[in-house]
Amino acid sequence: DDYRVVLALDTAEVLLYEPDPVQRSLALAPQGIEARGWLIERFLPSLRNTVVLIAGRPGPARLREDLQAALGERLIERTLGPLEEPDSLDYFQTVAQAARKRGSEMVAARLEAIPEETRRVIHLYTEGRPILLALTIDYLAVADRLLPEVQTPLEEARAMSPDQLRQVRERLEREIVRAIQETGRRADEAIRALAWTRRGMEARLLARLLETTEEEAEQLLKELRPLSFVKIRPADNRVFLQDEMYALLERHVLRRLPEARARWVYDTILQFYDEEIEKARRDLQRLQAAPEAPLDQLERTRVRLQNAIAERVHYALRRDPERGFEAYYRAAEETFIAYHRALDMQLRAELLEFLEQAPEEAKAIIADRATWDLGVRWIKRSIVFARYDEAVQIAIRLRAEAADLMERLGPVAEAELSVWEGWARAYAGQDLDLAEDRLRAAIEALVRLQPRTPFEREQRRALLARAHNNLGYLLRVRGRFREAAEQYRRALPLWRALGPDFESEAANTLNNLAWALAEAGKFGQALRFCRDALELRRRLGPRYPIALSLNTLAMIQIRNDQPDQAADLARQALTIFYDLENWRGIGLASRALAEALRRKAWIPYRYTPEAQEELLKEARRLADEAVAVFTHRVEERSRLIESLIELGCIYRDWIRVHPLASTLEATDREEMALRAERTLQRAADEAGETFPHLRVDAQVNLAWLYFYAGRPEKAEEAVETVFQSLPADFFITPE
Repeated sequence: DDYRVVLALDTAEVLLYEPDPVQRSLALAPQGIEARGWLIERFLPSLRNTVVLIAGRPGPARLREDLQAALGERLIERTLGPLEEPDSLDYFQTVAQAARKRGSEMVAARLEAIPEETRRVIHLYTEGRPILLALTIDYLAVADRLLPEVQTPLEEARAMSPDQLRQVRERLEREIVRAIQETGRRADEAIRALAWTRRGMEARLLARLLETTEEEAEQLLKELRPLSFVKIRPADNRVFLQDEMYALLERHVLRRLPEARARWVYDTILQFYDEEIEKARRDLQRLQAAPEAPLDQLERTRVRLQNAIAERVHYALRRDPERGFEAYYRAAEETFIAYHRALDMQLRAELLEFLEQAPEEAKAIIADRATWDLGVRWIKRSIVFARYDEAVQIAIRLRAEAADLMERLGPVAEAELSVWEGWARAYAGQDLDLAEDRLRAAIEALVRLQPRTPFEREQRRALLARAHNNLGYLLRVRGRFREAAEQYRRALPLWRALGPDFESEAANTLNNLAWALAEAGKFGQALRFCRDALELRRRLGPRYPIALSLNTLAMIQIRNDQPDQAADLARQALTIFYDLENWRGIGLASRALAEALRRKAWIPYRYTPEAQEELLKEARRLADEAVAVFTHRVEERSRLIESLIELGCIYRDWIRVHPLASTLEATDREEMALRAERTLQRAADEAGETFPHLRVDAQVNLAWLYFYAGRPEKAEEAVETVFQSLPADFFITPE
């Protein structure tokens, strides 16, 4: 309390991602980084006796609104524009004093010798931009003379037209850039290399670009650190230039170099990143295979991989926009299946930055495809966030409002939209007949499609595999397990033919096939395929898919009458889902663990009645959690129905416990029976005609409830209701 704490937070604009054109057009909510809610809503308002300096470029207005709402009158805004003339004059004096403190008496004397009139001219020409002022001073320190342009009389400079001032600034910039590169320092070539690497430079990459040793490159970077236009990122000691310096070098150096030189530089950078990505993947696999691996090391390795993937896309887009977009698309698809939200938004930011900053002719190459992808990807994000109704609505609006764009892009665009709309409808349990029509139409269109380029051939194959996978999911949730398995089997060879970039997709389909086979009673095949999917996902690294396979394996072991193994697997999955704060996963694993514990309670001769009751209590808590998740957080009807059925079965089995059941009061048993009846009936009603196999499951369990409760007539009536409501294709024989 005796001292006030001061916290400085830079680059605040990253808290809220820049909206893209499709997002603005569809009025979709702004997206922020995962720490944004904690920082703005909890951490900052809780601080006392603390000054927080938040700096950043102008960003989305929503960020200011959120800060204002959280902090109220405590928020004080200051807009930092170019320096005013008096500030520029003071800046010269401040730099001279700093030079003298460092022992650079000669530099200080040179600065102090600049006439005030010349300082005012420098302010006018630089527009008070701090980086240009600093570079002008650097020029004086290096060249021991003032630039000829700044020695113009002040009145003459003030009389110039805007066009004349612009021309003077361009000459000033060119001369500064030339001087900085021709100082005779060993590091001059390193400055030119830094101009290419806007995502930062490290010694290993610089060594390749300069074709020298890593030791020499490290020394060159050390020599650059004191320069006013150089920045160091503390987290990893990467070297950057000031933004203005990147722009100057881009305008006056890089654009004047031969195209062959640019290709060589970018190819060298891309090869470096390919190796970095491969190394990060191997390191991640090694750490994940080590039970005692430090969590912070695991997280740092994940972030290293994530950054390397996004940065590679940055350079690929600049090397060749068309191939760069293809690299972006592959990375974004891999990110989707891994449910890696942070990397997804990083890749989006790279694409948006390219569309904003690249020359018009470069942007035009990918403009239509990029715009379409930005739209369709919001459907995918809504699916990832378990906002399935929103995903359906976005698909409907894109079909109507982007019809011209979809027509320009041809049948592949409409097929892609149908693939994702069909899957969103399957998750939402919304008009499943239309969902099936969309998916089958997409498959037919993709089969007929004649690709014009290698990427179109790859995209067609990936979309066709995705369409079969999504149709398989839809058929499974409708209870058509054998048909579902057939669709998954058609998808698998398509994924495998696409190579290593699509291994995560192959693992996903393999996992789905395993569960469809388990539902069809083929447990041996199901276990083999699910273990293969789990092994592949562990090798690839992302934790969410690993947890999904653990949970699928748990559900298969439940069907295979192995509740002990199922419980262990479901607990592992639930732990990961809680770590990731993934509510859909939490709901799935809670429901699986609940059933595993309920079935454990009935292993013969293992548990006392008291132990059985404890297992059922924990199972009820988990089933309640699953019902709550799929009622309030995740709009997935089929999962809600499954969770309700499990909760009803737990209440039902509670009245079966013997001799514990005999110790229950009659009113307690009646209450348990009533809860079971209401829950199972709710499940049957929710299933309705949309999910007939789940309705039948709920009704059969109702019949067992009545039997265990000593109401055989009611049980027979329930069985008869089941037979009357069964769809014709549920019967193995006609009679």
